[in-house]
Amino acid sequence: MVRFRRSPHRRTQAPDLDPVAAPSPERISRAVLRASRLPVRRERAGSARRPGRPRRSSAPRGVGLHPRAAHPPNRRPGGWRPRPVALTIPPARRRIRPSPQPAARGMEAAPCFASRSDGGHAPCSPAVGGRGHTDGMSLTSDRRRIAQLRETALGLGSPRPATASAAVGDLLAMQAQDLPGALWSIGVRTGLTADEVRAAHEAGDLVRSWPMRGTLHLLRPADLRWMLALTGERQHRSAAARHRDLGLDEAQFARAAEIARAELEGGGRLDRADLLAAFVAGGVPIDGQRGAHLIGALAHRVAIVLTGPSEFACADDVLPAADPLDRDTALARLAELYLAGHGPADERDLAWWAGIPLGDARRGIAAAREHPESVELEEIAIGERRLLARVGLEPAASTLRLLPGFDELLLGYTDRTATLHELPLEAVVPGRNGMFLPTVVIDGRVVATWKRTATARRVRVAVSVLTSIPSSKRAALERAARGYVEHLGRPADQLELTAVDGG
Repeated sequence: MVRFRRSPHRRTQAPDLDPVAAPSPERISRAVLRASRLPVRRERAGSARRPGRPRRSSAPRGVGLHPRAAHPPNRRPGGWRPRPVALTIPPARRRIRPSPQPAARGMEAAPCFASRSDGGHAPCSPAVGGRGHTDGMSLTSDRRRIAQLRETALGLGSPRPATASAAVGDLLAMQAQDLPGALWSIGVRTGLTADEVRAAHEAGDLVRSWPMRGTLHLLRPADLRWMLALTGERQHRSAAARHRDLGLDEAQFARAAEIARAELEGGGRLDRADLLAAFVAGGVPIDGQRGAHLIGALAHRVAIVLTGPSEFACADDVLPAADPLDRDTALARLAELYLAGHGPADERDLAWWAGIPLGDARRGIAAAREHPESVELEEIAIGERRLLARVGLEPAASTLRLLPGFDELLLGYTDRTATLHELPLEAVVPGRNGMFLPTVVIDGRVVATWKRTATARRVRVAVSVLTSIPSSKRAALERAARGYVEHLGRPADQLELTAVDGG
């Protein structure tokens, strides 16, 4: 059984005063009324507080404190984080008191994360909450329904995808700049081990490339050509200014493509270092960031693909031949497959995810609804919102899951309020640095983050609780952690699970 312990500093903790998030007017008015009835605590003349200890307020937590109150130990100007309290979790009996739900912190702007995490050129996302509190959704039931329906669409419900190719193909593409995390994204959906997913990748069932937002994704080979026909030129244009700064021109891109083809055609494989060395030997400089941009340009032109952790292959040797699609047909296919694997979602989610103009997203959705290719879509009314999903979608069963940091449950949408609920973005992206932490989700909603460290004899999984984990889900947390250990190919009894109640 997993045991939790509250922080010993909890009683003196100031409220989470986020400078970019304001509570609703109704919340402010209630807080003011409550605070106005509270007694005023006065200091005796000559008394002094001990240095380093915040004054304890008689007001209820989160009410009536001045916005210049000192940052609590778990709150720093640069970001939000749970309190780092160490706790060892051997099996034992202990009464568990769940943490209260934190005060609402509002909705905040999402970062341009791709440029931070993998050198890409993603457009800035709209607010994390998208429409935020004006989206017509209640704070509970509507968001919960969206989150549970998305779990099913994303392959996290039942039935499970049978293969790695099916798990990725059902989503169209799966973000994969963190390859071990992407392997677990597939593993949590299929039950496959990391080695089994790697084998599928190396066998050519999956490829990795930059189909959108300048970010690495896993795809089925049959989907890469038509997707890059839609997005490749737009990605290349977005990097044009940087190419000029680096002195890269079409002649150098063409020469690099010739070198890559000569080295890889006919089944050859080169890792990144060897491919860059071949560019240098062929007279194409790679200093500065030229090498990375050369590789990106060749990928966007469907000249090379990744078939292993860092092994490049000739695209024509790996991808099936296919007739090009006209743009309207490709947009319709993109919209249909995205909404089938991610819906409920809308045109703004699609435009952000695929890195295409909003007008193109709307055209694609209209065409997909009028002439479906393989999946019929329907409109779902949730609150005042009208979202699209595949016909017959049912909410996933209530359960707890450990997800990797870049899983599509968070990264597949520009509007993340259904999954984050009232948590700030910093809870899963500390400092807004673009690096998403692995998350623990219940009913599709984030309740904690986690990290792992592995030694020869142990796999340590450390969970930092952000809201609360009900006692009925504690056994599920341990099962999920054991499932992750088995995904790594390690015996389940090597798990060492720890938890921190950061509430």
